[in-house]
Amino acid sequence: RLSAPHSLSSWLECSAPLSQFQVHDTGGITETCAGDVLHVDFANRYIGGGVLSMGAVQEEIMFSVCPELLVSLHFCSVMRDDEALLLNNAEKIAAHRGYNTGLTFAGDFVDDTRTCRVAIDATCYGWGQGSEEQWSQPMILRELNKAFVGFDNEFPHKGAGIATGNWGCGAFGGNIQLKSLLQWCAGSACGRPLQYYTFKDRNCAGLHETVAVIQQRGCTVGQLLEAILSYCRNRTGTLFQFIDETFS
Repeated sequence: RLSAPHSLSSWLECSAPLSQFQVHDTGGITETCAGDVLHVDFANRYIGGGVLSMGAVQEEIMFSVCPELLVSLHFCSVMRDDEALLLNNAEKIAAHRGYNTGLTFAGDFVDDTRTCRVAIDATCYGWGQGSEEQWSQPMILRELNKAFVGFDNEFPHKGAGIATGNWGCGAFGGNIQLKSLLQWCAGSACGRPLQYYTFKDRNCAGLHETVAVIQQRGCTVGQLLEAILSYCRNRTGTLFQFIDETFS
């Protein structure tokens, strides 16, 4: 899927109300989500990432338990900033336990459900000083537009929810507090609710409370983004702390 990028000013002018945002501390996208939501693949810009080598994180696990997805490696080279890949109807044939070096096969998975997935690649900042760049306006705009192009479709049906989580965090160096709220903005601009899986990451601490504060205030996409950009100018405390104080 290809989409013309939106400007930062158009995002700030977005009056769409923030959609429902449900936080899940247990389960996962591949493990527990049904076929009636769009599953997000935290993709490498080279689709599949390290699935054919030593990779064993979210995208590689998804492709391993749904091997029909491997066909995409033959047709897709590298994703541009204005592109996402829609991967429809691949069957899940295996169950798994664990993650990364602890990943193990947990038996056959028998289910006739065909799932719709979207691959979106976050910017890879790595660790250390490089990750500071993500707080700049150009990088925030890039991630907003990337998530939007992935979410702006009618798969598996119009208005279906989006199952996502800590996109671009971990090895890519993304900040969970920032990425969760940017995905909420993008999903809301598309009129779609989000199911957010924390994968029990301790960096998601405070997400439940911050979501509740924002929802109680009844914010729009533009208002939340303006608050995020205001925080980026000074970066005192955490983003969640700043949002809570701003909207309380």
